[in-house]
Amino acid sequence: MRFEIKSSYPPYFDSQLLAWIKSHTMGFRTAFPPRRVNNVYFDTLDLRALDDNIAGISQRCKVRYRWYGHNELPDQGTLEFKNKHTTLGWKDNFRVDASPYVAGDTWRAFQRKLRRALPPEARVMLDEHGEVTLINRYDRRYFESHDRKLRITLDSNQSMYDQMRSPRPNITRRINLPDVNILELKCEDLDRRALVRALADCPVRIARFSKYSAGSALRD
Repeated sequence: MRFEIKSSYPPYFDSQLLAWIKSHTMGFRTAFPPRRVNNVYFDTLDLRALDDNIAGISQRCKVRYRWYGHNELPDQGTLEFKNKHTTLGWKDNFRVDASPYVAGDTWRAFQRKLRRALPPEARVMLDEHGEVTLINRYDRRYFESHDRKLRITLDSNQSMYDQMRSPRPNITRRINLPDVNILELKCEDLDRRALVRALADCPVRIARFSKYSAGSALRD
């Protein structure tokens, strides 16, 4: 299991935050080239995952299909079940090697193709979250400490699109989001004290944040 801390911050803090990362005593360095991250989120018809997140339910699950790059519609990627129990989290990931989406598909056609690409246990979990609710995308930068125990990601240029009002992907009508970047710090549970110490002089105020909840709350 891993321990995560996530917070939003104004884009004008970016240079200050980068300076903090690069000068940190834990020797953070670039861990992976920057890339574009895309997600399709799933939920129940009554939006149970959203409600659980907003309420801070200690045990919850978030379901998303993730792919990388500048293709705006789903490409080959990974179906992720992001589980949370109190402050700890873990993922069940299922790789999808061929794109489950073809131009002109409805969301139902996408879900059928995605389901066929999954093992039986993943199909059952996906069926429990049968509604496509949101697309979001952002640019992500990756850093890790010298000992590789702590990881930092910085997300910027976010955009989100409501999917609950259209049978086909909506990638034109954006949700009106505030202009914020996202800082996320991750480590294994055994290293959480080191992560908390690393944050002692962080220039950004740490506060709970969820991209899915933020985008869902701002639907028209």
